[in-house]
Parts: sequence; C-alpha cells; structure tokens
Amino acid sequence: MRRGLKQHHFSPTWLALALFALAANGYGAEAPAAVTLGFDLYGNSVDSAQVQSRIAGLEVEGGLKKSLGETLKASLQAAVQLEAGSAQSTLGDEFSPRQSLKLREAAVAWTPFSWLKLRAGALNQDLLRSPLLFQKQTFPALEQSAFFYLNSVRFEFAMEQAVPNDTSTRQPWTFNQTSVPQFYLERLSASVDFKEWTGSFWGSHFLYRDLASPTAFQAQFRGNSITGKLPANSNFQYEFQGFEIGTTHKVPVYSWANLVASGNWVANSQAPAGRNRGWKAVVGAETFLSANYALVPQWQLFNVESDAVPALFNDRVFGQTNRQGWGARLDFILQEEKTTLSAEYVSSQTVQASALQSDLHWFQLHLRSQYDWL
Repeated sequence: MRRGLKQHHFSPTWLALALFALAANGYGAEAPAAVTLGFDLYGNSVDSAQVQSRIAGLEVEGGLKKSLGETLKASLQAAVQLEAGSAQSTLGDEFSPRQSLKLREAAVAWTPFSWLKLRAGALNQDLLRSPLLFQKQTFPALEQSAFFYLNSVRFEFAMEQAVPNDTSTRQPWTFNQTSVPQFYLERLSASVDFKEWTGSFWGSHFLYRDLASPTAFQAQFRGNSITGKLPANSNFQYEFQGFEIGTTHKVPVYSWANLVASGNWVANSQAPAGRNRGWKAVVGAETFLSANYALVPQWQLFNVESDAVPALFNDRVFGQTNRQGWGARLDFILQEEKTTLSAEYVSSQTVQASALQSDLHWFQLHLRSQYDWL
C-alpha cells in the first residue's frame, strides 16, 4: 500500500491492558456462568465461470459468559467447522471444503462507570452490524464505548483499535512486511425502542493501514484493484479510509406481523468515483404463525464497487467487491426449540468487467439450533 496518510488516532496502549489486568486481579467473586451450545447443518452450491462448488458441512459452536465481579465480565465463543464436498476453481480455494477451528470471541469487558465500557481481547466484529466491512471476522482489539440517554433515545460513542486478520501468514511465500496491519473505527450511534417502532442509526469512520502484500494479491480475485503481479510485490492500488452509515428498523404492522428493514452504505475517500462506494438494503417481514412458529421472508439488493473496502473481510455471499445483485432468504423459526431452518439464494454480477470475476450464483440451506444452560 502507499504510505503517507497522516492521521491521529487513539492507539492500543499498555496502560489500557494494565487497567484490565488490575481489574481482573481485583475481583474473584463466584458467579454463575451462562453456557450456550449451537450447531449448524448446512449445504451450499456456488456456480460461476471460475468456480463450481458443492459443499455439505457441520459447524458446532460453544459460548461462555461469566461475571467476574460487579463490573467485570468475560465472554468466550469458539466453533469447529467440518465440511465435505468438491470444488473446481481456476482462481484460489475460497469455496473448497474446510476443516477448521474458529475463534469467535475471547474478551473481557470492564464497566468502571455506568456510562463507560472497555473491552479487550479477540472481539467479534459481526457485532458492529456492518456486512459491507465484516462477515464472520474476529480481530485482536481494544474497544472503548460511552453512552447516555436523551429522553427515549440512547446515544453511544465507540472507538476500536484492532489488528485485522492476515491470511497471508498461512501461505508459502516470502515477502518483506515491516509493520503490523492496523484497523481503526470511530462510531456514533443512536437507538430507540418504542412500542410502535424500534430503530437504530449510526455513522462510522474507518481506516486500514499496512495490509500485507499477499493479502492484496488475494484480494484482486475478489474485486480489489492492485499493483504488482506476485504475492511478494503486490499492493493495494488505493488506501482504505472512509465512512460507513447503517440503520435497522422493526415496525409492528399487525398483532401477528412485523416489518423489518436494514441498510448499510460505505464510501472510501481514497479511491476515485466509480470505484469507492457500496450499499446494501434488506427488507423483510416477521410473521408469527402461532405462539411457537414464525416465518421470516427477506429480500436484499446490493452494489459494492471495486475499491470501497478490502475484499477479504466482508460478506462473501454477495461476492465481496465489484459486485451488484439481489438475494432472497426464507427462515422458518421454532421459537421454543430455538431452531431455524433457512434457505437463501443470491445472484451477483460484476460492476466493472473483470477477467478474474464473473456472474456468481449462490444457494445455501441451513438448520441451526441452540441450547442454553445457566
């Protein structure tokens, strides 16, 4: 990547880590733990000019939340993924069957005041509700958030300093990387919860720095513009710094139905027009067939230009970047059993013609269930 951006951000410090260590040593009270265990049986089919993939899999996920005192809490979440199937691809192995261990979160949260929360550890980025930036990503990070209420509106200001995952360390190539990749986020959000409407709005500033050369090399197959032809000398053509806006809504329309909608928009200020923006819109309905059964249809539209965001951390279902298209999803929910059966189809095309990308069709089925213990 090109260097030279001069920005001032709050960086991770040993002082913040020391505060967490002192807090952890100061509390030892026994408290009950909340334990969850979930499984996901799934199958997916991917078709494009470069990829033909058929996968069946199982993902088992466990979680633990424990209070370590009045102001200190720990959370752990990890998963085992087992897949079988076949993938024929001319570019990479992104859709090949995998067997892997996944860390979703391993963090400690300290609330020294009622209006302030500090978190540190491996933080689940999906909690940011920003699919244009992240999808199933966990970053080592520090997070600081402060919130207050004004009438019925809850305001929150949050900052995060993180190390983005670098898949290049798993590759058999050599490159000169003198600095650790960095990610910074600052966000202001507002949320309301009324009987007739529940909604949230947020605006964020984000910045990536020093992403590795092999990371850029892989990102070109997912839509990003790069310079160089080899993993050792590839660089992103544009820096990634910009703004993200998001919103979610739920509106009861009948006693048995809620209208739900969400939207995200992102702009990279370092890339030229036509390459620097992305958006995604989702609308659906929660329909309650009985006290136990619910049906949730959803529809989505999206358009993500080639260099709006790094194409390695966001949602691969819609093709990451240089993609536009639509999708449909149907969830059948058994609420008492905490079980969901889902079917989803996504069709995407390239925004700009590319020899490395083509029209993509993705279909997947999921059966998810969760068990809770106190």
